[in-house]
Amino acid sequence: MALSPSQMQDAVIKNLETRTGKTLNEWIRIAKRSRLTDRNDIRKFLKAEHGLGMTTCYLIAEATRQEAGDNPPTEEEMLKAQFRGDKEVLRPVYDKLVREMKKLGSDVTVGVRKTQTTFARKYTFAIAKAPTKTRIDLGLRLPTVRATKRLKTTTAFCDNATHCVSLSNRNDIDDQIMKWLAGAYKARS
Repeated sequence: MALSPSQMQDAVIKNLETRTGKTLNEWIRIAKRSRLTDRNDIRKFLKAEHGLGMTTCYLIAEATRQEAGDNPPTEEEMLKAQFRGDKEVLRPVYDKLVREMKKLGSDVTVGVRKTQTTFARKYTFAIAKAPTKTRIDLGLRLPTVRATKRLKTTTAFCDNATHCVSLSNRNDIDDQIMKWLAGAYKARS
C-alpha cells in the first residue's frame, strides 16, 4: 500500500540521520545559515551544496520555513487555489472524481498539490488538473490501451500518464471513465 504524505514524511525524518549523518534540526540550522528564505532556493541549495535527494530537500525546506512561521497551505487552501475564480464551476466535477477514485480501493491516496491532484496506490495512476475554466484534464497511466476519440495520448503529465480525457461536468464521469480509472488503478499496484 502507498504511504500517505505524512507517513512518507515520517519515514524520511526517521531515516535522515542514518542516511546523512545529521538530524532534521541540524539540517534546519544549515538551511538557516544559508540565509535563503524561499523554499525553492533552500531546496536548490541543499541539493547543490550537500547532494541531498529532492524528497529530503523538500522536507528540510518545508521544516525550515515552518520553523520561521511560514506554514505551507492546507489541502483545502490548495484546492481553493486550483478552483479559484472562473474555475470554481469545476469543483463539483473534481469532488465527484475524488469520490469515484476512493471507490476503487481503500489504498487510493489523494495528493492535493497547488496546481493538480495525484491519485496513487504504490505509484501514481492518475492526475487531475484544471488548465482552463471549462475542463479538468484527467491523466491516466494506461500504457497498453489504444487512444480513442475521447481518450487521447499525452505527454502533458510527464511519465505519470500516457493518456488524457477531458471532464467538463459531473456527467462526464461515466462508466467508460470508471473502466479506464479501474484499469489504471489495477496496473499500478
